[in-house]
Amino acid sequence: MTKTSFPMSFPATFSAAARVSAQVLAVACLVLLCAAWLSPFLVLALATGSLAGALSRNLLAKVPHGTRAGPGQCELPTALLWTVVAFLWQHAHLPTAWLTVVLPLTWVAVPLAVVDLHHRRLPRALTVPTAALALPLLAGPALTTGWVLLLHAVLGAAVLGALHSLIHHANPAALGRGDVFLSAPLGAVQGALGLPALIAATFLAAVTTLALHVVTRRTPRYRTGVPHAPGMLLGTTTVALVTLAGV
Repeated sequence: MTKTSFPMSFPATFSAAARVSAQVLAVACLVLLCAAWLSPFLVLALATGSLAGALSRNLLAKVPHGTRAGPGQCELPTALLWTVVAFLWQHAHLPTAWLTVVLPLTWVAVPLAVVDLHHRRLPRALTVPTAALALPLLAGPALTTGWVLLLHAVLGAAVLGALHSLIHHANPAALGRGDVFLSAPLGAVQGALGLPALIAATFLAAVTTLALHVVTRRTPRYRTGVPHAPGMLLGTTTVALVTLAGV
């Protein structure tokens, strides 16, 4: 659930301990990845993902209403996701044409999830470009698999958008407008992957939100509900990678 009417402030500064912890964790992840694979290509993907995460965190700092992320909160997840994508592509488990979709998806998913978890809202500076670029980015895979993929994407966006819109109008406290807006581009990606992907991602999103509710039920910030966007983003990203990898 995302409620745009209740912006919650996030500390503008972070303690030195938090900064040191984030840096130590980043170095630890880098060492583990390098030791596990010893691949310069994957190290490059890790570094590029870290830079992309830093860019998104700096972008959030410029967005009004205090949409800020802590040190390492965008860099680490983005770096790990891009390394996974690079690993799948390097071993021919991920079609090259889908990189135009998977890389932007994993890049924008991290800051959106971080902001929604902290502030229970989604910044339009990220959701609007995501919605506008969803179909153009899917044109890459459509060139190799056929343009019917775009039709499936439109249908997926319409179905998921309509479903979330109905839930929002029936119970606005259960689902925010930001979630409804984000559901359309995510539905486009899911629809392009096929009906099973659409169903699986929707189910995974619901399970994730339920799990988040159970884990944070005693957290004052989430007494009136938990954000749903992290579940949608996790579901779409996971199902996309698993489907494209043929697992």
